[in-house]
Amino acid sequence: MGPRRVHNQLQGEATLSKTGTLNIVILLLAALAVLSDLCICEEKVLSPRLVLNPSRLYPGEFLVVFLEGVEPDDNISFQTDLPQTTLKAYPYRQGLISLVGVDCRTPPGEYYISARVRGKEPGVWQENLRLILEPKRFTSQYLQVSPKKLEARSSEKWQQDLPHIRESRSRSSDLPLWEEGFLAPLEGRKTTDFGAIRYINGKEVGRHSGVDIAAPRGTLVTAANSGIVCLARFLNVTGYTVIVDHGLNLFTSYCHLESLLVKKGQKVVGGQGIGRVGSSGFATGSHLHWGAVIGSTFIDPYLLVKKDPLDMFDGETK
Repeated sequence: MGPRRVHNQLQGEATLSKTGTLNIVILLLAALAVLSDLCICEEKVLSPRLVLNPSRLYPGEFLVVFLEGVEPDDNISFQTDLPQTTLKAYPYRQGLISLVGVDCRTPPGEYYISARVRGKEPGVWQENLRLILEPKRFTSQYLQVSPKKLEARSSEKWQQDLPHIRESRSRSSDLPLWEEGFLAPLEGRKTTDFGAIRYINGKEVGRHSGVDIAAPRGTLVTAANSGIVCLARFLNVTGYTVIVDHGLNLFTSYCHLESLLVKKGQKVVGGQGIGRVGSSGFATGSHLHWGAVIGSTFIDPYLLVKKDPLDMFDGETK
């Protein structure tokens, strides 16, 4: 074999060796790229996260509980040691949302809210978050009424009304029906604060569950925001009453009306007339009793005017 042929053979073997090495390098790079993609995908998988907004508040206020990063078929439960409180959660975005009202009689102190998630993978995820309830002093109201007027709010009258009220709030839209912030249903002088300790004829009878707004008889009362009317009828104690479901277990009520302008099942928008101011039921004068309730817990309705319950999602599509 001549020198030139040997040289060509060696050059060919070297080329093949380089080509083989290059192929191996390419394969290794491709494998690394695949592994990298897998890592990125794993990083994109969100683990559950529990959020309280706010985590410090006063009796009679509300907070939003949001659990993100969960799957629709996960087994999820919530717990809290807030008195008389059960969290009702609704699917929202990539998680679950629950509006939680704090009863105005709840003692100040430290409480907790926890979430527990059991998914397809083995094991259980759980998180406990602390909630601080600050002390708050409520005003007092003293009323003197005749025995005949007092009869309008007797225990028997309340018992007749309660089934209608409970039925109206037994179901709520699983979507938020309200749009942006809430508006007060009319302008007027506030005569009784939310949570006021009420005394009638010298006897304590409980807390005021809403806000009383004085206004001339016949003044138009408007819906505080969009929703569906779930009650529109006369009740013994609150007179002509309208309750609107705003979704996610949030309701507003309008009481002691002179007349009704809506019917049960009707959709309303914020600012739409729903009734007129009166003094029906147990009332000492012409006014509107405006209330807000989450589930069965009353909150100060003016908090909805100050803060959209979904403002924690500002900047995103709600």
